Amino acid sequence: MNFWDTSAFIEAHDRLSPVFVRALGLLRQKTLQAASALIQPEAIATMTRRLKPDDAAVDAACDLIRNSLAHLDLLAVDGAVLESSMEIARRTGLKGSDSIHLATALIAAREMGRRSFVFLTLDRAMGTAARNRGLRVVLG
Repeated sequence: MNFWDTSAFIEAHDRLSPVFVRALGLLRQKTLQAASALIQPEAIATMTRRLKPDDAAVDAACDLIRNSLAHLDLLAVDGAVLESSMEIARRTGLKGSDSIHLATALIAAREMGRRSFVFLTLDRAMGTAARNRGLRVVLG
């Protein structure tokens, strides 16, 4: 399973990114692709901020992101995720949204098995926190 955080997912949609080709290749892999449901508003907000004030570019990018999101298994932000994310935030100092992504990934890895689980991020702090919890991290 490839588990995406927003920082990595966005780069698979930004042709100007230095990791675009690698990220897009990972997104196109024939493996289960998953993310926290939180990725939806974060990805749209990020692309909107990057491309404003060009409304046509924003609309095109948001359509592309929505299409890609439809191919991800989006995991709910439920009580277990929130409880775990609070502990992660307290221990690591990660932002709340990052702690939610990592908590969701840890729960998914526990359920899927860590052997085939890959956590995709470009955020150094989140990558370090994920590695410290035994996840294999790619891109960051």
